[in-house]
Amino acid sequence: SEGLPTVVLEAQALGVPVVTTNSGGVRDMVAHDAGVLVPVGDATALSEGIVALLVDDHRHALVARNGALRCEASAVGAVVPRWEAILAAAVR
Repeated sequence: SEGLPTVVLEAQALGVPVVTTNSGGVRDMVAHDAGVLVPVGDATALSEGIVALLVDDHRHALVARNGALRCEASAVGAVVPRWEAILAAAVR
């Protein structure tokens, strides 16, 4: 079991809405409408999640946008400066 499948990050980075199972660290990446999370092993829920995005253009766009923003927020270029500021403040 992969902790955080790279394919989730790749899809989000490209603005592709993600429907995934609730396993590993995926839950954190699809929180707050950044994806659709379904139970592991539930094929019906998976298909319903996919169909829900296909028939609702607004939700499709919302999940795609939020996923891309979530991915940007966890990119190295965004995270490193925050850590540098925290560490610099701790040393002072």
